[in-house]
Amino acid sequence: MSEFTRYGTTIGCIGGLTIGVVLMWTKTAIKPSDVALLGFLWGVSFFSGLTIGWEMFILDSSSQIFSQGMIVGMSIGGFLGGLFTALLLQHYRLLNNWLNILLVTIGWLVALFSGSFFIFGFNLFVGIPIGFVFALIISGIIIGTVGSSIMFWQMR
Repeated sequence: MSEFTRYGTTIGCIGGLTIGVVLMWTKTAIKPSDVALLGFLWGVSFFSGLTIGWEMFILDSSSQIFSQGMIVGMSIGGFLGGLFTALLLQHYRLLNNWLNILLVTIGWLVALFSGSFFIFGFNLFVGIPIGFVFALIISGIIIGTVGSSIMFWQMR
């Protein structure tokens, strides 16, 4: 397992827990056990996606393939995590039809794709440690804003 897969799994768990906590604060129907479940499912989603992305990199160890593999892996993680989140929201009747479920899932996919593209799609930050930290912060803002905006829009 790659270092990125381990870090990605940890980030997925933290992201899922954050989504769950915010949902629990805004929608009292969400139980603490489901917050933990979301953390676990987002971790599994990122693990699955980044494992696939890492395998793409192993096949061709060029830096371009690494970036593409990480973008694909995080996008798969966003899709799976978004699907699990949408299904949990549907279980609590916060999403009322399959279109809402689909839009929440696609929203998290787009969020993770655009956020990971910001980090791995540009080689602006190579050799600048503070630049990479800046890219991670901006990426997190993009992911959180896009994914949660679409999710809460569909829950209204």
